[in-house]
Amino acid sequence: MDTQRRQTQGARRSGTRGTRCPNSAIYLRCYPFDAGCMRSHQDTLLNHAEQLGLPIPLLFLDNGIPSSRPRPALGHLMALTDERLVTVLLIPGTFVFSLYDAAARAIAARFAGAGCRLVDLLHPRKAALIPAAGPSH
Repeated sequence: MDTQRRQTQGARRSGTRGTRCPNSAIYLRCYPFDAGCMRSHQDTLLNHAEQLGLPIPLLFLDNGIPSSRPRPALGHLMALTDERLVTVLLIPGTFVFSLYDAAARAIAARFAGAGCRLVDLLHPRKAALIPAAGPSH
């Protein structure tokens, strides 16, 4: 079974509809390819999720893909966010979305507009659960 299918099934099993506990996810992107799959970033974000009392986050990884190309894991994550299956997104910084600040901010705003709370570790003020900009469900 491919990774995206497992992630979708995991998100659907843990579901957010009708519950107060958000589903969380981690998004990482690295270029060039990182054979270690950004393990230190994963560990840091997993530990932070635990400190916040979040469920174990789903991992979305675009490894070896530049920000100027389509990012399959990011697209899949956006789709799950639109379905409200992911409501909290942990990132090491908005640079994972794009190396260009305006593009990175636009993607972050897209998640917030879909009701997803962003936890950005590069900005201590944003490392707590940030309320989503969209309608609350």
